[in-house]
Amino acid sequence: MPIDICLLGLGPGLGPRLGLPPGFHYGCAVTNPFKPLLLGAALALAVFPALAQDGPIRLLDVAPLSGEGDQWRDGVELALREIGARGGILGRPVLVTHSDLVTRSDTLSGKPDLVLMLTPAMSETGGAAEAPRLSVRPEAPLARLADYAAAGLKARSVAVASLSADDRAALSARLAARSLRLTEITVEPQQVDFSAAVIRIKNSDAEALILLLPETEAVRLLQELRRQGYDKPILGGTGLLAPSFLERTGDTANGVRALAGLEPGTPIPAIRDFVRKYQQTYRTAPGPAALRGYAALYAAKVVAAKAGRLDRASVAAALKDTRFDARAEPGLLLDAVADESGTLAPQTLVFEIRDRQPVIVDSVPGAQ
Repeated sequence: MPIDICLLGLGPGLGPRLGLPPGFHYGCAVTNPFKPLLLGAALALAVFPALAQDGPIRLLDVAPLSGEGDQWRDGVELALREIGARGGILGRPVLVTHSDLVTRSDTLSGKPDLVLMLTPAMSETGGAAEAPRLSVRPEAPLARLADYAAAGLKARSVAVASLSADDRAALSARLAARSLRLTEITVEPQQVDFSAAVIRIKNSDAEALILLLPETEAVRLLQELRRQGYDKPILGGTGLLAPSFLERTGDTANGVRALAGLEPGTPIPAIRDFVRKYQQTYRTAPGPAALRGYAALYAAKVVAAKAGRLDRASVAAALKDTRFDARAEPGLLLDAVADESGTLAPQTLVFEIRDRQPVIVDSVPGAQ
């Protein structure tokens, strides 16, 4: 299969001058809405020949071109369009090769300047093995709930209400690692009566309650908790921040806390704006991988600006002291930290429902 190439700011005639082999797709794949984009860098190359001599910055994007990898790639390309329109990276146009991890398509001839990876543990072949790399760590909602219950709430024991035995088992293991005791509350799909469940929660030694429930069951359990006067901390994920949940629960949700990260449901302006742009472009809702791909390319831009060049040593040095600040570079979407391998860990935001609206009350830095 042909490699999917996105090259912003270059016409087909410039390919040979930049050392690109014949047969590559200049622009983007036919299925991509950005194929015809020429965002001004061609003019810059004509006016400033030095840029043509330097050639484009070559990025290799390694991810399956289907499923989660499809959304990651779309996020990368959305960022690519924006960055190209603003002059590229280090004043140079940007060439992205999407390599199908499943078929192991050949990569760019020569060594790429940087490798973007959907999964941090993926390996590369050929010249890519020597190139610096960046990835964005996937969200781990169960782990962050357990960690926040221990470190943020200072709880010594928690109750967990969930439909999924697998979720309860995974959370139990994480809680045990933090020396927290667990009371499991099994909920049935479409359960209506939660009076017995609430009595069990209240009679346990749990100092906090974690909700891992679909919206309808979460609404019913929360209403019964309030009816019985439950007043200990209640914690959950982004489902508790959904407008439909807040509308259905009304004032009963006040005081509930929810943890959110690099996810479509995180109610902050940067992520809402990304979701809007993504839906307008691709006519579908983004998943978490789309946000990670988008943020990864902006992280590459930040690292390049700090390092001044994109060799492995310069990138490694930049990663040690680069602050990935979303206020300085909104394309990052959230603040993040990076380890020496180039894996970014975005921060977690802690929301509390107040007067039926989510309010940020705390944040947890990404764990390296």
